[in-house]
Amino acid sequence: MGKTRSAKWDDGEGPVHFTARRCELLRSGPRRLNDKIEEVCRDQSGWAICPVDPNRLLEFFPTLHLRSGYVMHAYQYASGGNGNAFVFVQKAAEEFPAPQAYGDIDSDDSDPPRPPNAAAKPLSTIELDGTAWSYISASIFAREFAEFGAMWHGIDWGDHKIVDGRPTHVPNSRGKTSRSMTQIQDGNGWTWHVAEPEDWRPTVWLTLNEVKVEFFSYTAQGSCRIEQHADVFKGRNAEFHSETTIVASGPGGFVY
Repeated sequence: MGKTRSAKWDDGEGPVHFTARRCELLRSGPRRLNDKIEEVCRDQSGWAICPVDPNRLLEFFPTLHLRSGYVMHAYQYASGGNGNAFVFVQKAAEEFPAPQAYGDIDSDDSDPPRPPNAAAKPLSTIELDGTAWSYISASIFAREFAEFGAMWHGIDWGDHKIVDGRPTHVPNSRGKTSRSMTQIQDGNGWTWHVAEPEDWRPTVWLTLNEVKVEFFSYTAQGSCRIEQHADVFKGRNAEFHSETTIVASGPGGFVY
C-alpha cells in the first residue's frame, strides 16, 4: 500500500472510520430487491430477463451513479428454487434481447448469455463522488451487484454480516444473527489465524496513488469464520482489486 498520509476528504480527514451498522444499512435495499426476485422466480426454471430492474440497486447508494449514457440490464437463471442473476452494463441505445435470442443456451448458469456490446468491466462505469463514504459504498455495491438475484444455493455474500467488533453470535441465512446458536455466544470460541484486529471498524485510507477500503465480515455458511476484506481503488470508479483473508474460524456452520 505504501505509507498512509493524512489527507483532506470531502467529508473529513483520512483515515476515516465508519460503523458496521451504517454499512449494513446500505444492504437492506438490495436485500429487498432480491426478496422480490425470489418471490417471482422461485417456481420458474431456465433463463429470463430479470423481473427486477438492476438499475434500482443504485437507489440505495446515493454517492454512486452510473456513467451518463449507460444502463444496467440483467438475465435471471432459476432452477428448483436456486438461481442467480447476471448484470450487464451497456449503452442505453443498444438492444437487450431476451436470452432465447442467443439460440441454444446452457441449461444451467455456468455460461450465461452475454450481450455482445456489454462493458467488459461493468464496475468501471459506476462513478463515485470522491468522499470516503463513496469508496466504502462502492465496496459494498460491488458485492451486492455480484449477488443480485441470488437464491438459495446461489447465495454467498448475502450470508455475510459486516461487523465492527468480535462477533458473539453466529449468523444464519442472509446475514441475520440467531441467539439460539450459542456455539460462540461468549465471543471466545474463535480460533485466530492472524492476530485479532485492534480496530474492527470499516475504514478508508487515502495514500498518494490509491484508496484502500478495509472491513470485516462473518458468516456461518459452510463453516463459521471471520473474513477481512481489503479493496484497493486506483480511480474514482467502482473497479478495484480485492483480497480476502480468513482471520478466524469457529465451531458450527450451516449448509443449504
